[in-house]
Amino acid sequence: MRLLNDVRAWHMGPCAVALGLFDGVHKGHAALVAETVRLARAEGLAAAVFTFGAHPLAALHPQEAPPMLTTPPEKAARLAALGLDALLMTAFDEAFAAMTPQAFPAYLADALTPRHVVVGFNYTFGARGAGDAALLTALGKRHAFTTHVLAPVCCGGLPISSTRVRQAVLAGDMAQARAMLGEAYGISGTVIHGKGLGRKLGFPTANLALPADKALPPFGVYAAWVAVAQGRYPAVVNIGAHPTAPGGPPALETHLLAPAPALYDQPLTVLCEARLRPERTFENLDALAAQVAMDVAQARVALGLAQADGRAQFS
Repeated sequence: MRLLNDVRAWHMGPCAVALGLFDGVHKGHAALVAETVRLARAEGLAAAVFTFGAHPLAALHPQEAPPMLTTPPEKAARLAALGLDALLMTAFDEAFAAMTPQAFPAYLADALTPRHVVVGFNYTFGARGAGDAALLTALGKRHAFTTHVLAPVCCGGLPISSTRVRQAVLAGDMAQARAMLGEAYGISGTVIHGKGLGRKLGFPTANLALPADKALPPFGVYAAWVAVAQGRYPAVVNIGAHPTAPGGPPALETHLLAPAPALYDQPLTVLCEARLRPERTFENLDALAAQVAMDVAQARVALGLAQADGRAQFS
């Protein structure tokens, strides 16, 4: 998949393109991409998504912008896995915000020459979101593209949306988030050197700096899978400020439950399957170590693992 940050770099000819913010790349977004790819393959076109790297409110009213479910690299990786040929991820700026609903289809037609445009039932565009799917359908006919408006994909009887996924994540309801995303909620980053406390307790950890502006589950302990280039490994994860041994910014600390390669300085994604408990302050490190041992046992059960012991290998 080609990743473009400027529509002026588009040189892939006519296309089928899906429009939207695609935050989280949930099951509803996956349906949009699947329809886009289907239309593209049927006519020998490029299959693309046109989106933004950040929430539009981040440019217009930063204090009102919600935390994002996916960082730009996470969004790109999830979309690439769905079979796209190209992802246009541009910056939302004041010029874009001021574009009228009538001007946007003309801009789209000039930039990408789409033959098919795919949107969700609640898609809006143009200044103040004044344009909707019905208007895009009408205006698209003037610019030689067909608009395809998809019905909602539902979970629990309600349409799946990034807002619903975000609410589930912020509440620590990882099962509900998974049901709407299609996989466990992921937090990606590169392993950094921590304080070494986990190793002293007998539970060595790989540590991630928490990404800025990303929606995070409540501080606490989670059963998770860790995805790296070599595969996926079961883990117990603490997200928080380590109050028993304070010092340093909040972080994500991962203890793997099976042997794995050395992880320092390589990218990984933590997929949070279930919340085990909130973060707590313990009387001493012995009490913390005892609790971590119980967390490990709970994580094994939550992940459906056998009880055989395993330790991560960290250099």
